[in-house]
Amino acid sequence: SDLWQDSRLLPVVAVNPKNAESLEWVLSHLDQVRGLMVWPILCDLDLTVLHDCRALWHEVVRCDVPVTVHVGTGHEPGLGRTVHRNRYDPAAAVALAAALPDVRFNLSHALRLSVSALSAVRGLDNVMMDISGLSAIGRLFENGREVFPAVDNAWPNLGDGAAAACALAADPILAQRLMFASSWPFSLWWEYDPKQELEILKRALPNEVLENIIWHNPCLFYS
Repeated sequence: SDLWQDSRLLPVVAVNPKNAESLEWVLSHLDQVRGLMVWPILCDLDLTVLHDCRALWHEVVRCDVPVTVHVGTGHEPGLGRTVHRNRYDPAAAVALAAALPDVRFNLSHALRLSVSALSAVRGLDNVMMDISGLSAIGRLFENGREVFPAVDNAWPNLGDGAAAACALAADPILAQRLMFASSWPFSLWWEYDPKQELEILKRALPNEVLENIIWHNPCLFYS
């Protein structure tokens, strides 16, 4: 693609390990990309057994490609969504990263603020976390339930994304693992665009912390 020639962009591709054609294409092109993405809900993947896909992880390590995993809450079916009940919750994402210590992981949505997952991830040196979706806190509900946080929300009374960002950044270990990411275009559901999501952080965080989350930490992850 011509986009891959644009030095401002890093080519990232998605893989469905259950789809032979998808897996074969990714394995053949992994040395040409700078990142890999896994969507377990869309692909009906159980994260607790995904480490068994040895061919994929062998190539990921060989090419040193960082992997982003979309992390669900685990209670999506209870919201009325037509998705399979599978292990794509924060605990399952942490278990995958723990099983593959040589793979660099970005576990998305700050692990849905799961207190148990955030505690467990503190001991994993191969994990970063993007904070996409924080702007949904207090703004996005389905069937009367808030969509973003995990069941064991570490800070159930925060109120908004700015407070959540402050709570995460206040932990010196977790702060080193945080990376800014936008939820666009899904953020339009709760009337936020990428600029507004960034403004949340600018209002909430000191400049040094902000620089790390927006620039320094992502550069380390994708370097």
